[in-house]
This record gives sequence, structure tokens and C-alpha cells, in this order.
Amino acid sequence: MAPGFSIANSVHQQGIEQLVDSVKNLLHKENRVDPRGCNLQHNPADFLKDIHEGRIPPHVREEAVLTVLQFAVQTDCLDQTVLQAVHLADNYMRGNGTIQPAFVRIISAVALEVSIKLNEQMILQLEDVAKLFEDRFSVQMLAQLEKHILQLNNYRVNVATPLDFCLHFAFLEKQALETSPFVLSPEELVNMALPLLHYAVSQYDICRKKYSSIAAAAICHVL
Repeated sequence: MAPGFSIANSVHQQGIEQLVDSVKNLLHKENRVDPRGCNLQHNPADFLKDIHEGRIPPHVREEAVLTVLQFAVQTDCLDQTVLQAVHLADNYMRGNGTIQPAFVRIISAVALEVSIKLNEQMILQLEDVAKLFEDRFSVQMLAQLEKHILQLNNYRVNVATPLDFCLHFAFLEKQALETSPFVLSPEELVNMALPLLHYAVSQYDICRKKYSSIAAAAICHVL
């Protein structure tokens, strides 16, 4: 976002269609970024194809993410917890080219376990994860997987998620939102954008965009 840029004011002055076109152009430019970049928040490379040679189809990743979302709903996890878990799992798959499709769900589950430790008052024990998978994986194996996930994420477990950017943009727009025709508070805007953020991270082609762009696109859709 350029200094002084206002999403709400742009919608008010120029119309939503022009703003949406601007965001689409931004997303299109990201596809031309050098895939060799090492930014942990943004790697547009098709890692399932380039690193895993198509062995893991996108729908397998999507099913794993939806399982995480379902578990989070059942246990009242924070949205931030879910989004960080997806980020940890994706980066692990970017860095480990030996993963088999059958292990994608357990990787996502352990990534969620790590994220719960960081964000929640409750604790999801590795023993609980083992039971969820009917003890097909030992606790020792899960502990090794947990350590490996942290290692391949360079122990960066507090990377800003699309929700962080959405909150940041919304509160930057607080005054404009309160005086615009939309009459939305930052909290209402973020709450309305949350389902879009969940959908975005579940979709392989979208999740590789910059998190800031995903947040901006979700806000535009709400406005």
C-alpha cells in the first residue's frame, strides 16, 4: 500500500470496480515475481508441481486445510491460530520435497498443534493428535515432525497472516469507514472478511499470493 492510500476513500471517490481492478492488477504482477525468492510470507512458485513434481494434488492440500478449519471450529480456536497453522504447513511442504500425499493431513494437524501452543490457552497434546489419527503415528514420530516443521520454518512462528494485514488495513481506515456511505466499523469489516480469508488459504492458487494482497482483496469484496 502506498503512503496515504485509503481503501475506503478510493471506493468512495473512484468506485469499487476501479479498486477491484487495481487489486487484480496487483495480484497479476505477483505471478511474475521471481519464484526463487526466499520471502517466507510470499513464494508464488507452484511448489506442489516444482518441488513435489505433481505427486501431491492441490485437492489433497485443500482437504487438509479444511480439516484444520473444522477442528478449529469445534474447539473454538482463534482465527489467527488457524491461519498460522496453514502457513507453517505450507512452508514445510515448500521445504521438504519428500512428503507423500498420505502425510499431508498429519502435517497440517501437527502445524495446528504448534499454532495452538502459541495462541491458545488450551493445549493440544501430541497424544491427542495421535488419537485423532487412530494411533497410526507414534507420539515420538509426531514429536520429530513437530521439530522438523519448526526447523524448516526457521523457527519463525509469528509471521503476519492475512488476518493481521486485514486488521491493520481496517484500523488504518477507521476514520474513513466511519464517515463513508458504508458505515462499517473496523471490527465489522474484519468479521465480514474472515470467511473470505479462510476460503483464500484453503485454495492453493490463492494462498501463494502475498498475505497483504489477500487481505486487501477480501476487504474490497466486503466493501
